[in-house]
Amino acid sequence: MNFEDLVYLVSSNLRLRKNRTLLTVIGVVIGSTCIFTLLSLGQGLRRNTIGQFESLGDVKSISVFRSPNNSNSTKKAKAILDDKSINQLKKIQGVSSLAAKLSVPFDRAYFNDKPMQCSITGTDFNSKSSLEKLLYGKYPGPNENKIIIGFNLACSFLDLNYQDERAKNRVKSILNKSINIEYSNKLSEGESDLNVERLSLEICGITKEDSKLSWEIYLPMNASKRVYKSVHNDENKVQYSSIDIICDSIKNVSNVEKNILKLGYTTYSLFSVKASLNKIMTLITMFLGFLGSISLLISSFGIMNTMNMSILERKKEIGIIKVLGANISSIKKIFVSEALVIGFVGGFIGIFIGFFINFILNYIMRIYEFSNNESTYTNMFIVTPFLIIFTLVFSSLIGILSGLIPAVKASKLDVINALKDE
Repeated sequence: MNFEDLVYLVSSNLRLRKNRTLLTVIGVVIGSTCIFTLLSLGQGLRRNTIGQFESLGDVKSISVFRSPNNSNSTKKAKAILDDKSINQLKKIQGVSSLAAKLSVPFDRAYFNDKPMQCSITGTDFNSKSSLEKLLYGKYPGPNENKIIIGFNLACSFLDLNYQDERAKNRVKSILNKSINIEYSNKLSEGESDLNVERLSLEICGITKEDSKLSWEIYLPMNASKRVYKSVHNDENKVQYSSIDIICDSIKNVSNVEKNILKLGYTTYSLFSVKASLNKIMTLITMFLGFLGSISLLISSFGIMNTMNMSILERKKEIGIIKVLGANISSIKKIFVSEALVIGFVGGFIGIFIGFFINFILNYIMRIYEFSNNESTYTNMFIVTPFLIIFTLVFSSLIGILSGLIPAVKASKLDVINALKDE
């Protein structure tokens, strides 16, 4: 039996019993639509969740912290971060730049003679790992007592709502004004009396409203060290709160982080969090796909039932085909091909319906986000080429597997009995 004969027999048999074929195809359509829609939901959840994480910062960055004093994870646990630590980290292959962070100790902070709640971090503005574009102003010099203030914090100092669109223009008035801090230090080693010192810090720059530093104040490292050494009465030792590292490539982040851990420090990176999150979202997508596949597997019983009914109705046809010289393989091909067509057509239509459902649901999501005055729109259902191919292949495979048992049954029909029954 050549290919043309096979196509003619399959198409004519399906058209002859079009009502039953249509009902069977509808079952496959429902199943393939379910699996297509649920998997596109999983893809959307995965992409949106990971995208939000990536927006929190640079995926190539790693934050290094000292190990807890009670850490039993390694004998090499590092209790401090100092200049020696910086030299160690610089030598790691894959490190592009790094910037130490120093928590500036002070007792009180005042703005316009009003006490304010804030924290100040010292960093090296010459390092590209610390720099980002400012909304207003410029970065201070390394030896200046000037600060960069976060947009949200600046708004709170001026009693502005940082979510108000007008705040972006009004916050500029804080430039060139000063924040005054007070800090205490011992007059000399061994004495209990404290000397209170004051330092005026001029605001020279404001971060953008969407900056990750929106609630922070940053001071040049040299000025931060002067305050730190004065408070701790130590001219030599400075212990950093953290060190931010930028890797030269995303491919090197994992190896750099492993080497840092080997040195005894603890780390945090969006890359490692993203990897863990990616595994979780993949499992969720697989679970959604499993739920969708159940309905498609149920439709396979419909295909099998249609093929069995077709055998009972076509005993004479099968007998005649065998008398004309068709072998067992040819009989199997006919019924498997019919089941394959049902599965493929059902999957194809299911994909189109899935596209329509995804469009409607994404549109509803956009209307909801618009009603809540959200600036960005989210596509919760995302279709990839792999998803289209997978749905078609899976529905076709279900058709083939459903047609195998009836095909074997048809090929084993006895010719004499088949013609005698008819």
